[in-house]
Amino acid sequence: MNSTKRIVVVFAIFLLGSAFLPFLALPNERFEWQHYTAAYDTPTSTPTATSTPTRTPTATATPTKTKTPTPTATPTSVPISGLAATNSSPTLLGVFTVFTATVTTGTNIVYHWSFGDGGLGTGASVIHTYAAIGAYTAIVTATNSVSNASATTPVTITDAPISGLTASNSGPTVLGDVTAFTAAVSFGTNVNYEWNFGDGATGNGAAVSHIYAALGKYTAVVAATNSANSATTATVVDVTDVPIAGLSAAYSTPAVVGTFTVFTATITSGTNVIFHWDFGDGVTGSGAVTVHDYVSIGAFTATLTATNTANTVLATTIVTTTHAIAFTEFAIPTAKSQPRDITVGPDGALWFTEQAGNKIAQMTTDGVITEYTLPNPASAPGRLTLGPDGALWFTENVGNRIGRITTDGVITEYDVPTAASAPSGITLGIDGALWFTENAGNKIGQITTGGIIIEYALPNAASGPAGITVGPDGALWFTENAGNRIGRITIFGVIREFTIPTSGSGPVGIVMGIDRALWFTENLANQIGWLSSDGSLFIEYPLLSYASPAGITTSPDGALWFTQYKADMIGKITTFGAITQYPLPVLGSGPSAIVFGPDGAFWFTEQATGKIGRLGK
Repeated sequence: MNSTKRIVVVFAIFLLGSAFLPFLALPNERFEWQHYTAAYDTPTSTPTATSTPTRTPTATATPTKTKTPTPTATPTSVPISGLAATNSSPTLLGVFTVFTATVTTGTNIVYHWSFGDGGLGTGASVIHTYAAIGAYTAIVTATNSVSNASATTPVTITDAPISGLTASNSGPTVLGDVTAFTAAVSFGTNVNYEWNFGDGATGNGAAVSHIYAALGKYTAVVAATNSANSATTATVVDVTDVPIAGLSAAYSTPAVVGTFTVFTATITSGTNVIFHWDFGDGVTGSGAVTVHDYVSIGAFTATLTATNTANTVLATTIVTTTHAIAFTEFAIPTAKSQPRDITVGPDGALWFTEQAGNKIAQMTTDGVITEYTLPNPASAPGRLTLGPDGALWFTENVGNRIGRITTDGVITEYDVPTAASAPSGITLGIDGALWFTENAGNKIGQITTGGIIIEYALPNAASGPAGITVGPDGALWFTENAGNRIGRITIFGVIREFTIPTSGSGPVGIVMGIDRALWFTENLANQIGWLSSDGSLFIEYPLLSYASPAGITTSPDGALWFTQYKADMIGKITTFGAITQYPLPVLGSGPSAIVFGPDGAFWFTEQATGKIGRLGK
């Protein structure tokens, strides 16, 4: 290639480089270019005259080409100025906030953010979500190789406004049960719920509970508030009675024409129940316990209707009326004598104690009464029984003696060794001795017909032994009125005790039934109790809540007959637990002890009225 062509090629390359370099340069970068000129030697040709002309160059021009260096970029950052920070707040809690940093000038900038809640970020544009409402100051720092700058932007995070507030409750609610309340919102943050239950009571929280004290419909109002707004709504609660269940109707048997028949309504559940009776003979009545006097013989369907705000329930019972069983009463000559116990003597007469009258009395079945005054005043004779010697033996509760009276009125007394022992019950043992309880002495005593006394202390203090009888095993069985137990003592003095299932039952009278079990009265629990002869099983039969059963005895048909001091009734219970009630003619009689008489009637003491009563045909 000749010199001219070489120059053209170099120049073309130069022009192409100059044309494309501006497009390859980095923004805001400055490049310095060095231009180089290619040097070439100019060749010299000196011909030599010869016969054969030969072209021989004297000197050969060999161009020396120097490599053109690649241009080098030396970056230089532009200093930062005019830094500003902005954000998209106010922002609802839970929604992200957008942050943006801008500069007027500056290159190669790195941005660092501190959002004011411990959170950090990088970039000219970032987002951040705050966990709580409030005012925050976000700081951005811009940095490059030649400068740095900082800027702040205030951020406001607000609660989401409350909307879609609803309230509900678990009603209808039975009176006395808990009503559960729930409040909810479809939108809103940091919501506080305040309740007014409509009965003067208040509460707070999204889920609360409340017990209403009375029946009715209540409007419960809930107010929901946060820092953005508030809303209220209400829910209606229906508080109802406990539904009636287990309704039954019963009446006292026999239903005797001309005397009151007692009707009793019972339920297993239900509140504010109103009871209405239709006795089946055109007469009606009301109340859980009521009485009715049938005037004719027949079978009547008594219908009981129980109603409350929850439901209405019916029950029926067939009443069969019978002819009257007569009550006869005999006044005791000594006024206010408080007859206590009664038994049958060997002479076929009834013998009874006069606790306040301080006498022992004899009464024939036709009502003739003979009284015998005790030698010592204020002896307060209590229980009595027939002894093996044909005499009547009795306890003197205050006199602290055991007494003996013959059928012709001869009295003998024996002091109990333990002072102020308050002897109470007494019975004849299989050993021919008389056994008695010491209510205050907390002992069981034994006295021979010759007057020798032996005492046996009970294992538990303050047991208060009361009634006593002979059991099927020949042992003596007794009630512990304060200890709430049935005790057993052999004729050798070995004692065992059995706790009654119902606490505080106050057992008093006790007798052995035809079924060879022990039957006893629970004076405070208003029940008749049954205990197997081995002491392993108790059964209790409930009476009227105000019955206060006291004395108990057996009858030839195997049934047990008992007095009910406060209910003024004589009761009968079979060995299968069927109970018949016989209301006394006079309220406030206070029947106490009872015995089956020689005339086939039941004789009993009326402690409150000072009379002897008879129940029979």
